[in-house]
Amino acid sequence: MNTRDIRFFLKVYECESINLAAEQLFITPQGLSNVISKLEKELGAELFVRSRAGTYPTASGKAFREHAVKMIDHYEDGLRELEEIRQQQEGSVRLGYAFGALRGLATDVPLRFQELNQQYRVEYMELPDLTVEEFVVRGELDIGFTASCDFNKCDAIKMYEEQIFFVAHDESRFYDRESVSVSEICEEPLTLRNDNFATTHIILDEWEKSGASPSVLMRTGGILRSLVLCADRKANTIILEHVMKEFNYQNLRAIPFKEDLKWPLYMITRKGRTRSKGVQDYIDYIAEYQTQKLL
Repeated sequence: MNTRDIRFFLKVYECESINLAAEQLFITPQGLSNVISKLEKELGAELFVRSRAGTYPTASGKAFREHAVKMIDHYEDGLRELEEIRQQQEGSVRLGYAFGALRGLATDVPLRFQELNQQYRVEYMELPDLTVEEFVVRGELDIGFTASCDFNKCDAIKMYEEQIFFVAHDESRFYDRESVSVSEICEEPLTLRNDNFATTHIILDEWEKSGASPSVLMRTGGILRSLVLCADRKANTIILEHVMKEFNYQNLRAIPFKEDLKWPLYMITRKGRTRSKGVQDYIDYIAEYQTQKLL
């Protein structure tokens, strides 16, 4: 038995079909069937009942699945731990920034740190808020800068807050307003970022509190798409303060919320994880940068 066999078993369990699972695994149905038969022989138990209607788990198959999931989880935890040790030994610092976070800190911060600390290899990427958090928790990033943070799993330092604005086109009834409430903007179509972005969760939480039902035209991963739709007078949207400064749309207005909604940026590391010297040096560098910025 190896991890590949276990993953193949889990895929068949999920798909309830040898053919569909084989297609997703990019192997032949016969090859996948042989793997499952070999696994059953090794375990001394029938894992699936095969029929024309599908492939369904037996009682043994259901019991083995619980252990199979844990085995894969333990194996992946082991791989991540080994990768962390390798990264620390090589002096790597892996950074993840939520889209927009670098603008608030200064876009060249990682490059300046690399220039001053050439003994480290600095790797950084921009990702949606929740993806940054997920990668930090999984150990795939050393430090994350994001508005999404599970304080039970991460140590966090709050860096700053940025105002969230409602953006209305010039044919919207809200265009000339000085402020708007979360509940009333539901009266017109909206575009939102997808669920990987913290701004969406912040506004959804406010709608839930107010009992409002938004009219969402589209969820998108790109803010440019939302602004184009807004400029075309198809829907209003919701953005961060810095975004509106980067785009010049003559028929759009950024309007503050009466609820004074804020996007908080945290610097996060995984709770309980031993920090390498490079990681600690970057955290100290950011702290010094923030202090100098405030002076």
